Amino acid sequence: MAFQANSDFAAKRSWIRTVLVLLGGVAIAAGGAYAFIAGGLSSDEQKARLTHTITRADLKVSIVEQGTLESSDNDEIKCKVRGFSTVNWVIKGGSVVRKGDILVRLDTKIIEEHYSLTKTNTHTATATLARTEADVKKAEIAIGAYLEGRYRAQLQQLEKEVELADLRLDTAKKILGNTEALFRGGYVNKLQVDGKKFIVNEAELDMRVKKTQIQVLNTCTKEMELESLRGNL
Repeated sequence: MAFQANSDFAAKRSWIRTVLVLLGGVAIAAGGAYAFIAGGLSSDEQKARLTHTITRADLKVSIVEQGTLESSDNDEIKCKVRGFSTVNWVIKGGSVVRKGDILVRLDTKIIEEHYSLTKTNTHTATATLARTEADVKKAEIAIGAYLEGRYRAQLQQLEKEVELADLRLDTAKKILGNTEALFRGGYVNKLQVDGKKFIVNEAELDMRVKKTQIQVLNTCTKEMELESLRGNL
């Protein structure tokens, strides 16, 4: 029994010795590594690497994977230029843009030709409008000039002729009355009386003609002339 106890004690001492040797080797290796690393670092770097404060924080998990990005909210930009245009340049996809940045450049040749033609047509239309407005003003002036000028002059002339015709008729009637009185007294013959009656009839006819001319001027000639002038408006 004593022999077995000594044997167990010797085995235990051998195991402890082996463990101590291993621990010593690890300590020596660790010291050598530390000395090697510390020798290559400055004092500030040694202090920075020697200590670190542990704090509670969220754990960031990052996953690296290949793929493509796609916008979740797209703004569709439509070209408001009529017709078809050749695209000369387009901004690179994925570029960050701001308001006012150029996104697309179109071939402006067709647009410039259309703009030039439209501009020419606009100038032509403007000139036509100005000429038409001038013609309208001329027509308005012509209407006023006719009513206050030519029409009034014609009317006054006819009215004067009516007055003269009325005067001649009145004179012819007086002469006829005197001639008939002389005829009854036997101083003139019937042929002379008939001649005076003819003069009266002629004066009455002339009076009716002048009045008819005034009526035609007011109801026909005037309206026809005004319609012709209004046609220029």
